[in-house]
Amino acid sequence: MGVFGVGKSAIIPSVSHADMLIKQVLNLFRIAFLAYTKSHQSTIQEVSRMSSLMDSHGINRLNPAERMQLVEEILDSLANEQEPSPLSEAKRRELDRRIANLEANPAAASPWDEVEARVLARLQR
Repeated sequence: MGVFGVGKSAIIPSVSHADMLIKQVLNLFRIAFLAYTKSHQSTIQEVSRMSSLMDSHGINRLNPAERMQLVEEILDSLANEQEPSPLSEAKRRELDRRIANLEANPAAASPWDEVEARVLARLQR
């Protein structure tokens, strides 16, 4: 299971939805990449290499499903290498509140399959 909760056997409903999902994920990836490089004091030239890397590595020739899988694998690799950031006090309180709410009312939780179905249904509107 990947960062986005989408396993390798996930089915994307159509190419147009896949393209939309890929664009959204790539935008998130770009934002994460920019934040990562900024936090590691990388130069602007390193950030601008992204499009040339897509060309030189042939990423632009991958179909939508392959690009989605690549993005997921890259994000998973970053998540595995990076130390977790310390939580702010406000985030820690919110997390504690949500955990207490879940423990007090476990029936209110939704299984991933239901959450995924709701999200995909919204995307099809």
